[in-house]
Amino acid sequence: SWAFYNLGDTYIMTLNETHKPHGAIHWWIQQVISAALIPLTLWYVYVISIHIIPGVDNTQMLSSFLQELVQNKFMLLAPLVILTMLHSYLGLNESIEDYIHNSITKVICLVSIQIIVLKTSKFLLLYLMH
Repeated sequence: SWAFYNLGDTYIMTLNETHKPHGAIHWWIQQVISAALIPLTLWYVYVISIHIIPGVDNTQMLSSFLQELVQNKFMLLAPLVILTMLHSYLGLNESIEDYIHNSITKVICLVSIQIIVLKTSKFLLLYLMH
């Protein structure tokens, strides 16, 4: 079952302790997201490097392909932002649950992480859409 927290204009939704994924499932989710982030990050670094580093030798086909990706930046930057924020959230969430034992402090930290990740994701996605 889900637990909802109302924090002003933000609703935080978390799974109750009895329905959280087991450690192995959580670990696999982290690994799949990490694997997906590798090509997206390499693409981002490469696109940035061809715009910053002068004299990078590109073939015509690669150049036209990258130009289309740069023009449609939302196509690959949005998944990069979403997966990076999700990966960060899951990692921080796991660390907080493992190493913070005071219940009140744990809830405050978990809710704070959710707010920060949601607000940052919203800001970055809205920025990319313009």
